[in-house]
Amino acid sequence: MKLFQIWILINSSVFIMVYFLLFLLLKYSYKKSILICSISTILTVGIEIFRVIYAFDIVWVKPIESVLQIIIIQGTALLLSEKKDSYTVFIGFSSFNFVLEGNVLACGAVVFLENRIVAMIVCTITNILVLVYLTCTIREVCRNILSKEILWWFCLFPGMCYIIFYFLLYFPVQFEQNRENVFVAISLMLMVIFLYVLIIKYIYARLEERRLVWKNKAMHAYVDGIVIQSEYVAAAKKELQIICHDMRHKDRLLIELLHSHKYKEAEKVLYHDMEYIKGRRFVTYCENNIINCILCSMERKAKELGITLQIKSAVPEEQEVDDYELATLIANLIENAIHAVQKLKEEERIIEFMIKNRSGKSLLLEVKNLCDEKVKFSRKTKLPISEQGSEHGFGMVSIQEFVKKYQAEFDCYIENRKFIVRIFILFLEK
Repeated sequence: MKLFQIWILINSSVFIMVYFLLFLLLKYSYKKSILICSISTILTVGIEIFRVIYAFDIVWVKPIESVLQIIIIQGTALLLSEKKDSYTVFIGFSSFNFVLEGNVLACGAVVFLENRIVAMIVCTITNILVLVYLTCTIREVCRNILSKEILWWFCLFPGMCYIIFYFLLYFPVQFEQNRENVFVAISLMLMVIFLYVLIIKYIYARLEERRLVWKNKAMHAYVDGIVIQSEYVAAAKKELQIICHDMRHKDRLLIELLHSHKYKEAEKVLYHDMEYIKGRRFVTYCENNIINCILCSMERKAKELGITLQIKSAVPEEQEVDDYELATLIANLIENAIHAVQKLKEEERIIEFMIKNRSGKSLLLEVKNLCDEKVKFSRKTKLPISEQGSEHGFGMVSIQEFVKKYQAEFDCYIENRKFIVRIFILFLEK
């Protein structure tokens, strides 16, 4: 029985360490991470061997051993992880629940089949199946999405589940004396695994829904910008028709004035036409059509809300950054600024927006707006915490993802009542 328990713990420890390597965002290389996991496994198993040899029949030693093992394993997760955040704690806590499936099934095989070899095989196969299932269903979601969004209270779920299973199976009466608990534990554990997956999938679905909201807003702004450009083209076409119609009469008038030596009158007519043509032009902020459409759309939206949007832009037709991703970023930045200045006095509703692509060497974006309200910044993301609902907060998270993708420098701060967001990308020479 003692050898069997040590084998179970070795299986569990190896499973947990592989789970960490797959699901955590690692701080170190795989070789160094595997070395850390190996040391952690040796310590965990060593404590179990000590208990089995010297204190196997002492009831109170088991809880102390469990606490020490939890500290070692959770400490390993924190050591391995790139960030010491709620996601790391969640992965550490959840790992204990996932190994219990193999442990309980193995213990059930010992109790009912009285065959430890079969129980060891059952434990190993179950752990492998659980690991493969989790890897195929939620690994990418966890690493790419959940690692950025999970909150501290999510950690309560795996922690409470583990405590329930522990008291159900080990303390104060072990499952050998209360065999019926094994069936209850197996049922609960299967439910917990599927519940984990469902909860994570639900969180992912909600996040994707919020992503789509912001993408739709950006696309709506882009389409609105195209409509504005189309209106300008239609108006210009109509004016051109009128100009062509009137040009014949003006040309005759000019000829008559010149023949009559009325040069000053002819000069006035020409200057009048020049001023008229100068004032009739397309609103063009930059050479890039997609960015120009977004800027036109956001400028009109701001104007409709009584907000002055001052735009300085220099974006070439082709650039290193994806045009649609940059357009979404611009829409998010200006949208956030619009929400911030709406409550200010009319003369203070001014947003300064600047975007410059310097010959393909760098890209600089800057947004400035006055801000009277106290802004709270998240310790985790360094972004302002929105009090206007989850959709507004997700706009800043979307900005952070853009920054991370292009390895940009990001600043967000308040200075002399001005809220300033600055993003700088330095393009590497090819």
